[in-house]
Amino acid sequence: MDFVMNFTPGIVVTTEMIYESNIFKLIARKMAKMHKIELTEEQKKNEPMIISKTLEYLETIPERFSDDKKDFKVRQLLPSKQSLLTEFLFLQSVLKSLHSPIVFCHNDLNMVNIIYTADIEK
Repeated sequence: MDFVMNFTPGIVVTTEMIYESNIFKLIARKMAKMHKIELTEEQKKNEPMIISKTLEYLETIPERFSDDKKDFKVRQLLPSKQSLLTEFLFLQSVLKSLHSPIVFCHNDLNMVNIIYTADIEK
């Protein structure tokens, strides 16, 4: 499955707009449609992006900070890079053993992720 971002004309939904009957009904219909998207057999074979992206993120964690005070504080407050990686790989193995698909869960209803265009209601 590909990740696509592009410019979408319209306005970001506001707190006031969310209470307008025509807008919240439209959002509900569009969200229901999005969550009914069926994956192709080929897409079902792909590893979920969350796995590779999390591993990429974990790789960016430095082993050590050049500022000794910062390095000490980080080591006191946070697990090591290796501990985080070990924990993530364990979580990954548990999730794989469940044989459950990964579904949409990416702040769908965060208002800044909802763009309203008046002509979309037609």
